[in-house]
This record gives sequence, structure tokens and C-alpha cells, in this order.
Amino acid sequence: MKIADNPTSLLLKKRIAMLEERAITSDQKAEVARLKEKFNELSTIGDSFNSIFSSKGWIAYDSMDMRVMRKAIELSKSKGMSQANDHLVDYYDQDVVRSGITGLWGTEPFRARLHLIKLAYEDFLCGRYYACIPVLLMMIDGVVSDAGNNLGFFSEKSDVTAWNSIAGHETGLLAIKAIFYASRGKTEKNKITLPFRNGIMHGRDLGYANREVAAKCWGLLFSIRDVLAAKRDEEYNKKKHDIEKAKSAEDIQSEMRAIHHSLQEVIEMDSFKRIPLLMGIDIPTTGTPDDYPPNSPEEALVEFIELWKAKKYGPMAEYIYLSSYLTKTKMAGRLRQTFTGKQPHHFSLIEVQDLSSCKCDIKTIVGLAHKSDFPIDYTVTFRLLYCELNSTELVVNPAKEGRWKIVDSFSTINQIGTSLEYLEE
Repeated sequence: MKIADNPTSLLLKKRIAMLEERAITSDQKAEVARLKEKFNELSTIGDSFNSIFSSKGWIAYDSMDMRVMRKAIELSKSKGMSQANDHLVDYYDQDVVRSGITGLWGTEPFRARLHLIKLAYEDFLCGRYYACIPVLLMMIDGVVSDAGNNLGFFSEKSDVTAWNSIAGHETGLLAIKAIFYASRGKTEKNKITLPFRNGIMHGRDLGYANREVAAKCWGLLFSIRDVLAAKRDEEYNKKKHDIEKAKSAEDIQSEMRAIHHSLQEVIEMDSFKRIPLLMGIDIPTTGTPDDYPPNSPEEALVEFIELWKAKKYGPMAEYIYLSSYLTKTKMAGRLRQTFTGKQPHHFSLIEVQDLSSCKCDIKTIVGLAHKSDFPIDYTVTFRLLYCELNSTELVVNPAKEGRWKIVDSFSTINQIGTSLEYLEE
């Protein structure tokens, strides 16, 4: 079975066929034809990528930028494998790796290891690949072991597949696990380009310390994160898939009209953006919620900080952009665990960046008293999304009813009091 035959792809393929049957006008037929062409391209990228690159140590995974995969495939055909490979190595730059590490926080087995992964990241940026690579290989083994019956990633019996997952497909992690776990029977002094676990960890592959091997380790780490997230959400996703599968052609057409309307709003998204705000002039740098515009991201964040000061973790959970697998009760418990002992003394909003009409980053200085009466200033960037009141669906037009919710990315706060606190951001 191919990645293109995953349940979601098959469902979309069926829906497009239904739309083809119901298309009457030439415009409708042309629109469905464009949709079908785009779907065929996107649904086959994973299979094409793996068939070309898996033997080289690269696999497609769910959170990987599809444009990068497409470009690599094109380069392999037009310029050769060397340039395609360089393109993939270059993909794992500071921003991509940093963003990937931030995404690890939401998957439980990674949390206890984040301080070591962050150290590996620092080594990676400084070119200390000799230190970065073994740590990543150890973390990869440990994470999978914690997630599945004490069987590390490189164990023959470890399960690295997942329902409806790109990385969890049999051509993904399962394929490169066998490559990376190859027996290395003699000492090799020459440069290697694959992270052979046995050769590196047992001191037989001495030429492992290079950027390409490190990049492949990051790719492997993020692939595992995607598979573990898919396993965690599997029950919910299967129920959601069954609901979608049961929808009629009329339901789908109605949804298509709604999607078309939403897409039109997305096209006009820039017209909904606010004029850039000047801190201290347009809005105060500090104050109470009443000091900020109603239903603004700044008001929502200040309300959240006020609840944090009062240690009201249940109400704080109401402000969080909840993943499908988390209840508000579980989120309240997570917030209690993260924020307890880190009491905010003061705060100051220092920069507001509207990334879109429904996405806003607010850089904030928060004075926290941790294990002392003297607050220390920490810089924390909060990301807020404008959503429907009772769901995670984004609302592009802020004039419509909705609510600003904070994305659960409190790794900076969680790191306070640990070795991570002292690493350069």
C-alpha cells in the first residue's frame, strides 16, 4: 500500500469523484479538474519522495514542508542527487530545527529530554556535530522506548508505524530504521553520510561528525514526533474519519460552498489586518484588561496573566487553544504543573506582531519570582489565534464572533529552574 492510499487520501479521492459526477457547468467542471490535479500532485509527493530518498536517509513526514519535498524531487531529476541532497541538508537550518524542537513539547515522552535536545541544538548551531549526533540518537531510542513497552527505536520489535500517518507508513520510519541499524563490523575512518547507530555509538564509524548526518538525525527525531502524535490521536482521528466518510454528496457540496467562502476570506485576509500598533502609544505596555481594546489579543493575554497571578488554572485553560486529545481539565492540570512556583510579579508588552488577521505574536517581559522573593525578568513570546468560540476553527475576519486563544507553547516558562533556562535563546 502506498502513502497515497492512506485513509484520508482515499476519502478525498472519493469525494472528488462525487464532485465530478455532480459538476454540470463548464466552470464547475474546470474547478473540479483543477482540484483533482492539485490533489493528485499532493497525494503522491510522499511516495515519490520516499522512493527517491529513503535509501539516502531521508523520509517524508507529516510536518515536513511539502514545498521542500517537491523541490528536492525536482532537483533529483533536473540537477542530480547531489544538489537534491544539499537542498535537504540546508532545509534543517536554525529556524526549522528550533521550530521543530518547540513542537516536541506537545508529545509527552519528549518533555523529560528537552534539556538534552536543546543542548544538542546548541551544539548543532556551533558545528559541534561530534556532540550533537550521539545525543540525538540516544534521545531517539529513549523516546520510542518510553512510548512503547521499553523497546527503543532501533529494536527489531519496536512499532514505528501509525494509522493514516506519512512518517508512520511502511516506507517511512520502518524503512530507514533498517538502514540506520545496519551492522558495522569494522572501524571506518572515512566520512559517512548516514547516521549508523551501531557504528557511531560503538565507536566504529569515526567519520560521522558532519552536518548531513546531523540533519538526518533531526529529520528522524521530528518524524518520530509525528508518529507518536498520530498514535496518541488515533482513536479521535478514526472517529472523525468515520463521520467524514458517512457524509453524503449534498453534505460535501454544502461544505465546498462554505470552504469557497472561507477561501475568499483568506484571499482578502490582508484587508482584515490591523494597522501596526505602537507600544505605549496605541496600547499601554502594562495595565488591566480594561485598558486594552475589547476582544483584542492583548486583552486576552492580559486576562490570562491576571488569572495566572491568581493561580486560577481552571479558568486559564479556557484561554488555551486546545488540541483534540486534551480536555480542559487535563489542560488545567498541565498548566498547574507548568506554572506552579513561577509567580508573575509584573509584566510588560514590548512588541505585537500581527502575522495575519487571526494570528498574533506578543513578545512580553514577565517578572517571575521563582524560589525567591525577587522577581527576574523573562522574555516570553505568546502566540494567539482567533478561533470560533467552541472550536479550534480559525476565524479570518476578526469582525465576526470569535475568541483569541493562546497556543500551548510554554516551554520557556517550563524551563525556568532547569538547565535550559541558562541556554541562549
